[in-house]
Amino acid sequence: MSTKSEIRERFLLNRNISSISKRCLEKLISRAFNQIKSLPGNLIAAYSPVNGEINVTPLVNLLKKDGYQILIPVIIEGEMKFYHDDCVSGGGLNVKLKEKNAFPQAPDIAIVPAVTCDRKCNRIGYGKGFYDRYLNTINASSITLLPEKLICQEIIPVEAHDVKIDYLISESSIYSNSE
Repeated sequence: MSTKSEIRERFLLNRNISSISKRCLEKLISRAFNQIKSLPGNLIAAYSPVNGEINVTPLVNLLKKDGYQILIPVIIEGEMKFYHDDCVSGGGLNVKLKEKNAFPQAPDIAIVPAVTCDRKCNRIGYGKGFYDRYLNTINASSITLLPEKLICQEIIPVEAHDVKIDYLISESSIYSNSE
């Protein structure tokens, strides 16, 4: 069995999001949109993609058109918090607060980036633990979008601090951690 670091390194080396077809991305977005609509809540935590992550901007645009409110992560003093998208500027790892008196909000649903996940909804991120720590503090459904070719075929080793996502959405399936 591979370690998390080995799996992370292998998927980062082989990840080329630009090679994902437009059709595949459209299916991912459509499945995610429908899954989110089936869940309770109106506050959606999204992310600004970096390093070849799935571009969730088309999904965010659909959600906004449908009346959902979007929250974006900001790292302040080593801690990740989510703020309404009107209160932030920049993108990727350079998201900053525009308003000093803005207050963080807890999402109902979190769209979580990943390097890879397995079909049991174990997730590997970049190894800093921001999302694991954050998801441990809130009561929200979590969703990750990945094409089938980026889903790990082996079971990812789990450590005590790791938090499973609730739903892994691919172009052909929706995996649930309750299965």
